[in-house]
Amino acid sequence: MYQDLTRLIAEIIPIVRRAADFIRAEALSFNPKKLRFKTFNNFASYVDQTSEEILVEGLSAILPGAGFVTEENTAGMSDSSLNWIIDPLDGTTNFLHGYPATAVTLALKEDQEILLGVTYLLHEDAVYHAVKGNGAWCGDKKLRVSDTTELEKLFLFLVFHTVLPGRMKIISS
Repeated sequence: MYQDLTRLIAEIIPIVRRAADFIRAEALSFNPKKLRFKTFNNFASYVDQTSEEILVEGLSAILPGAGFVTEENTAGMSDSSLNWIIDPLDGTTNFLHGYPATAVTLALKEDQEILLGVTYLLHEDAVYHAVKGNGAWCGDKKLRVSDTTELEKLFLFLVFHTVLPGRMKIISS
């Protein structure tokens, strides 16, 4: 097991940025005819698959013994106790419709315990990450929870995305 999870973040971020750069470049010339339907209202494309391949290749070099749990199944099944969990294009439907709210997300899990997570928001060009025992960060700025306890003094932001008429899905809060 990799002992210094905080240092591991510095190795992960360039890999995540490579996948994000690929997604950003493909958004300029994406051909919707290359869509793949997984299930009802669940799409994938070569962009999802290729960005996942970029992540799997890069992360394999960092932790060669770790397995993968991937959305596009480019790495096959894993029986390792240490696994990367990858969503290579979080917000595929947004991407397909030209809506810029997309991300590259991943986590590292050992058995049932999440050790770290990284989310790169393409539309913000921002990397958020968290390491167990070290808090959450945006770039080099530590994030914190407000100490405000009075609801009327809080700023609360929710974003909803309509999946089907009459059904709502929270995509950000």
